[in-house]
Amino acid sequence: PPEGTISDTTTLTYYVALGAEPRAASGDRLGLVIVVVFSLAFWLLFGPALYARQPHAPNTTALIAEPPPPCSCVFLHGAGNAFSAAPRTSNPGYWGSVESLLSEQCSRSLFMIEDTLHVGWDDEALQGRVCGLLRRAMREWSEAHSSWRDAPCTVIFAHSMGNL
Repeated sequence: PPEGTISDTTTLTYYVALGAEPRAASGDRLGLVIVVVFSLAFWLLFGPALYARQPHAPNTTALIAEPPPPCSCVFLHGAGNAFSAAPRTSNPGYWGSVESLLSEQCSRSLFMIEDTLHVGWDDEALQGRVCGLLRRAMREWSEAHSSWRDAPCTVIFAHSMGNL
């Protein structure tokens, strides 16, 4: 093709990118360049605003018909408790009345009662009982909120050596 004409898309891109006009383009090709330039200008002016309206990630608030239910809360005490007992729904001697303060956040509270004075946290049986307590809390939460699609919500409150 004669010098200065648009012969392929590479040349067209070159002209648009540099903002130059072809020196001897035919009418049809010059019209194409004008359309491309105006389309590019339109996109540069209005594209960001139009693109911002499109969600980039799912809008989870629109997908949730109801607020999530409160979580199960499990309280793990530290070292120094001298006896073991079945988990309780309150333990005012160690934790005070914390479950009443967290009633909006915790649908149910379970308190570990383990002999951590004579049994260290490196004891596998103690670790197994703590894991069992956490599984119980998750299972009970799932049963109470069977219509909820997401994973069980369990919050662990740990004090001192209970953090291990």
